[in-house]
Amino acid sequence: MVRLGYDVETLTLKTGNGLLAQIVQFLENPAARKQAIVSGEAQSLYLALCASAYEDAPATVETAARLLTDSSVERRFVAVQILGELHLEAARMAALPARKMTIFA
Repeated sequence: MVRLGYDVETLTLKTGNGLLAQIVQFLENPAARKQAIVSGEAQSLYLALCASAYEDAPATVETAARLLTDSSVERRFVAVQILGELHLEAARMAALPARKMTIFA
């Protein structure tokens, strides 16, 4: 199961509402979700991948795996995080090469 991974006790109402609005947008608007996956900042990417996984978790494995070579360390981190949260064998296998790469460089 994919969950948003935010500590609700530390979120402000404004931040929480913003996150919920963004996740609803990604669930309802595949074009917005795709744009965030292609070029969004880490938080938007994470929420877009969560929405994608909610719709089709196995397909999200491929999407996240492609992000393991992204030029942004934050986006690579999100990819590894999502792969771990999916709890799928394919996701685990996709993340294995990341152990040999410099994800955080």
